[in-house]
Amino acid sequence: MDWQAIRHRLYLYVVKRVDNADIAEDIVQDILLKTINRLEHLQDEEKFLPWLYRIGRNTIIDHYRKKHPEQELPDVLQMEEEDTEDVLVELGQCIYPMLEKLPDIYREALIQAHFTNKKLREIADSEGISLVAVKSRVQRGRQQLKAHLLACCTIENDHMGNISDIKHPQGCNSC
Repeated sequence: MDWQAIRHRLYLYVVKRVDNADIAEDIVQDILLKTINRLEHLQDEEKFLPWLYRIGRNTIIDHYRKKHPEQELPDVLQMEEEDTEDVLVELGQCIYPMLEKLPDIYREALIQAHFTNKKLREIADSEGISLVAVKSRVQRGRQQLKAHLLACCTIENDHMGNISDIKHPQGCNSC
């Protein structure tokens, strides 16, 4: 891992969003410290850069909120957030019909885990099964849902790993 190259790319990303070289340097240092301190939490090394940019974006937002909590975020940060939200709404329209295709056991696990405020332990207790079984059902449900989605649609990610676009090919009647 070439930390100097990563640092330089990160600096360019930050300085576009804060318009002040000194503040950008401080924020980059904060991002790198957070990254180093949280590196053991990274589960997939191939997703390092999107993970790093997510930390960066959140650190920039924290900077603005500390400095002027009453002001709105700069347009560039709001646009990134709005674009992601629009795509997620569109993705949500695909997910619901695809949830119906899952076996009951996985569909119910996903619905309870992601669309209610229940914790996995509560789900396990209410179903009378172990926590490990609930985790397994949720994981398998996610895998099957992802397979259905990718079989139908093409999902594009931005440089931060966020979903940036969804393309529905002709003949996709799943969503």
